Amino acid sequence: MPLIAIGSFCVGTFYYFDPFRILKRYDIYYNSIVEYNEDFVATERYLKNTEKYDSFIFGSSRAGCGFNTDNWSTYVNSQGSSFNFAASCETIFGIHGKIRLIDEEEGKLKNVLLVIDTDATFAELENSKTHIFIKHYIKSQKRVKGNI
Repeated sequence: MPLIAIGSFCVGTFYYFDPFRILKRYDIYYNSIVEYNEDFVATERYLKNTEKYDSFIFGSSRAGCGFNTDNWSTYVNSQGSSFNFAASCETIFGIHGKIRLIDEEEGKLKNVLLVIDTDATFAELENSKTHIFIKHYIKSQKRVKGNI
């Protein structure tokens, strides 16, 4: 009986605090008590937003810090808005998943800024196992079924 109480307390505490911000949808993901998964946050922002994007920035978190969508939008001829889809240590696997997601959501790719990171972009061609780098389940589930 004490083990059930302790287990229930632990599960309830995890659900209440949701430290990885994966159990519920949030307006703000950046106030997590653990380091957040940038890929998950960017994907949730993209799916939640009703704006029509046609210009995208892909790459590692360096692309996210180095390129501002507002500034970049002034240099491209775009009818829609720009979206920064950068993620920590982004790989070709992750970029491919994001492009497939955009296509499945009937989005348009008019302008793309692809930031190649020599130490990360081509490092892995499969999904990561660590909580910070694992890809959003919507993008990675199709690869598990064999659709690459």
